[in-house]
Amino acid sequence: MLEGLTFEQGRIKIYNQLGQPVDEIKLLSGKLSYTYNSDKLAKGIYNYLLQADGKNIKAGKLVVE
Repeated sequence: MLEGLTFEQGRIKIYNQLGQPVDEIKLLSGKLSYTYNSDKLAKGIYNYLLQADGKNIKAGKLVVE
């Protein structure tokens, strides 16, 4: 997901279907792979937003089963 992306500060914000933030992952510069533990999220569909250096890079859906 982060291949080819360079940044100083990054994060992935996760939102519920009402648009409320439910979690945030801080990204480390140079680290290209992350594993997300969704234990604190209920089953359902969530939205995520990838930001790098204050810019929105990618948005999408996350399904927790």
